Amino acid sequence: MKTFLFLLLAASAMADDVKDARERVLRQFFEGRSVTVHIDMPASSKGIDLRIGQPEPLEAGKHSRRLVETGVSVREGTRILITRINLKDDLIEFHLGGGGFNPIWNGSGTVSPTYGKTSREKRLEDYLRRERDPRRRRELKRDLDRERDRRRRDERRSREIADATNEIRRERDRDRALAMGSRFNLRFERAVPLGAATPDGVMELLSPFVDFSGLPGGEVYSRRRPDGPAMDGPDDQYEAGALRAGMSRSEVGNLLGPAEREDSRTEGDLHKAVAIFRDGGRRMELTFVNGILVQFKELR
Repeated sequence: MKTFLFLLLAASAMADDVKDARERVLRQFFEGRSVTVHIDMPASSKGIDLRIGQPEPLEAGKHSRRLVETGVSVREGTRILITRINLKDDLIEFHLGGGGFNPIWNGSGTVSPTYGKTSREKRLEDYLRRERDPRRRRELKRDLDRERDRRRRDERRSREIADATNEIRRERDRDRALAMGSRFNLRFERAVPLGAATPDGVMELLSPFVDFSGLPGGEVYSRRRPDGPAMDGPDDQYEAGALRAGMSRSEVGNLLGPAEREDSRTEGDLHKAVAIFRDGGRRMELTFVNGILVQFKELR
């Protein structure tokens, strides 16, 4: 029995080592590179679920509901940075531009209104229960009614303040979500197959939704966009080493010059700026988060 348990633990440890090694390969290949998406992506860490092995991997209804519920953080045609790859037992997570907003980890939380009897109200109730003198009971009852009215007014004010504060926080979270990217979740019925947990495997599975041109071997998995010509490079309009997600604001300035217009805001430790640049005859919208270019697109 001890030998069996030892072999079982050894096999489990070996499997974990293999999975970790496969994950390192995926991260080394993808993370820090940029791709172009062929589909609108929700402003949520739930991202887009792809059920690998199913006739229709993408559930259109589910995807549409997420877009309606959260808004769109990554627009179709956007070139964006791959920020994280996670390999799990039956799942590959492919994070873009931060991986998406998670209300538990990234949310502002909520404020609850103050409810409940005051200490004075409780004392008056106790005095009233024990008092036997009719005149004194009437006085205590009047004091208790006034205290209850005051407490109810305070509760109404507390509800109004909490509602207003929570609405501000929800609006702040919506703005943060639009700047935090999204993700693809490659979901398998059982363990992730060896062939899927490779750069080629991931690119093949995501090729209907992501253009990998510019990545080593990625041209094999590029496709024609529904409304345009084939995309043959990191972005046909740019030479290699030019505009790309992950550049600093100063690098973009050196490449394109000053912005024509810029809207920016700061929420906590997150600073988002959306700026319009002119590149020759084209106008480009660039999104920066904390001074790093996370996505860009041509304005039509």
